[in-house]
Amino acid sequence: MIIRTLNTIAWKPLDPNSVNWDALGSLPLLLHAAEVLPLARSAKWPDSLEVAKSVAVCQDYSFEHYLSKYYADRNHTEYPSMRAVEEKKILTVLPHLSSDYLYKNCSLQLIDTILAIASELSGAASEIRAVDVYTNSDSHHVRIKYPSPESIPSTLKSIQKCIDNWRGSRLLLAIMVSISFVACHPFIDCNGRISRILFNYICGLKGDAYIPLAEINFFSRGGYEIRLRKAVMFGSWVEIVEYFSAVICLGVKNSELEQHV
Repeated sequence: MIIRTLNTIAWKPLDPNSVNWDALGSLPLLLHAAEVLPLARSAKWPDSLEVAKSVAVCQDYSFEHYLSKYYADRNHTEYPSMRAVEEKKILTVLPHLSSDYLYKNCSLQLIDTILAIASELSGAASEIRAVDVYTNSDSHHVRIKYPSPESIPSTLKSIQKCIDNWRGSRLLLAIMVSISFVACHPFIDCNGRISRILFNYICGLKGDAYIPLAEINFFSRGGYEIRLRKAVMFGSWVEIVEYFSAVICLGVKNSELEQHV
């Protein structure tokens, strides 16, 4: 019998208030994506096979990372079938999410919102986790331990403070909330889905315009996860900001191509 030793990498709690958002907000790709975001709200995302094709042949940006080969070799991921369909329904079921109250200068109330989304996804009342959670171990028996349950309340307060004091673009706000949330991992389950719903919701993307981030992340062959970890572990946010910006631009481009067919 061979006993495998798990190597655990512990993530420290992330404070988004320590990030230089003004510098990130001046990135050319982010500025362009923020400019075309209104067009993305009327875009129509294609079916799964077309999503795969558009990501693969995108000439303006590589969603894969130069480390994707190594990530894909070490991690097995299953295709996230129907995730976008499930997620976009949440924006129509929850009353305050289906409205446009964010456009009326009302600040996002993070804790109430994530609890409502989590409860809708799980079909039962949800609570902030009280136990440690980890990623699945990769083929080299390495896993990531998310921040401790004790750190979650203060981390969520830090994210809320960043939201309340926000002066940047709505797109950059969506990126900040999505990444900060998934780095905190407040629930035992549903964290990835909630982070994607939050991104689309803050950007005002719903219905056919809802971006199937789970599928895009899958086709990036670890490109999303690698950029996420660089932001959380090393404070290097440029690549993940450009990744989400490219997603917005891809949606607009797909919609424009469809109109000319």
